[in-house]
Amino acid sequence: MCSLRLGRAAGAAVCAALTLAGCATAPGVQRLSQPSLDCMQAVVARKLPPRIPDKQAHCYAAGMIARYCSVTEAYVASVGKEVGDLFNGSGDFEWADLAADRLGIGCESHASSDEALERCCLAELQRRHLPTSPGEQEVTGAEASPQARH
Repeated sequence: MCSLRLGRAAGAAVCAALTLAGCATAPGVQRLSQPSLDCMQAVVARKLPPRIPDKQAHCYAAGMIARYCSVTEAYVASVGKEVGDLFNGSGDFEWADLAADRLGIGCESHASSDEALERCCLAELQRRHLPTSPGEQEVTGAEASPQARH
């Protein structure tokens, strides 16, 4: 992966620097916990509002993990959650969840605060017509197809 035409030591240093750069919190934000899994779980427990629509939870969680852990860990959590849903028998795997996660990570890249991240997620989800309030229903699967409405 890091097979640049550098000496072995220089190549290792470049790889280490790139790896560490991918595991940094947002500027001025303190990491919530050291091990990756502990950090991800701490973010979900401390930063995620209770009882919010699924896509909003995905956007917030991924954005907050990117903010308080790292962007790399946010992508790992995102894909890990959906792969788990695919194989745990719940039938909850959704490509739209991954899209909402990606929105949250994107929102974090220019958010100056947790509140700004939440506002960005709400705006982006609404722009894409994804549920953003507890009363809204998510339409998925057969219910979403035009044939199911006739």
